[in-house]
Amino acid sequence: PAGHTACAEAAPVGEARSQSSVESEQRRAIEALETTVKRFELALRDSAVTLFTQDNDLRYTSISNPVGGLSVSDIVGATDESTLTQDTRSAVIAMKRRTLETGSPESGEIAMAFTGDRDRWFELNVEPLRDVAGQIVGLVGTAVDITRRKEDEAHLRLLLRELTHRSKNLLAVIQAMARHTARHSRTTEDFVRQFEARLQALATSHD
Repeated sequence: PAGHTACAEAAPVGEARSQSSVESEQRRAIEALETTVKRFELALRDSAVTLFTQDNDLRYTSISNPVGGLSVSDIVGATDESTLTQDTRSAVIAMKRRTLETGSPESGEIAMAFTGDRDRWFELNVEPLRDVAGQIVGLVGTAVDITRRKEDEAHLRLLLRELTHRSKNLLAVIQAMARHTARHSRTTEDFVRQFEARLQALATSHD
């Protein structure tokens, strides 16, 4: 009986230690998770990537960065209807609706303008957000601001059009020079000599 009593008294002590160990592990896991989340948030703040979630009514439930001149508190709880201008909201909403209806991810480069801000280009990626039962409860997405790249591409296209225009003009000038030189040349050698001189003069003027 005495030995039986000692064992009975020892059991709660072991359980207490086990519970204390579990709680300690939980605290360490929570601290590690908080550290990871802080690092993740810091990385997003220093990048051009905005991470967001929306419910089935396309109401924002979270967003990682302020965007389009709006703060996080302005966006969370709002919808695309209230945050985007009338000219750009329809394409954005249509993409997100397709994701909710089909359950398939959608992505593309799309123009968006937030209320009070200028038009910007974003690489938008959205995919369904599911609960533990697999039901779609909203969507999660990323928006990468590619406005600078699109502006650079537009500027490059402008320069290429100008270059094409000037090249065609130059070819027309050379063609006219060739015809004029041919009319005033008696031999092939004479044509080559005069034409080369005129080409050199044209090159010098371009320099």
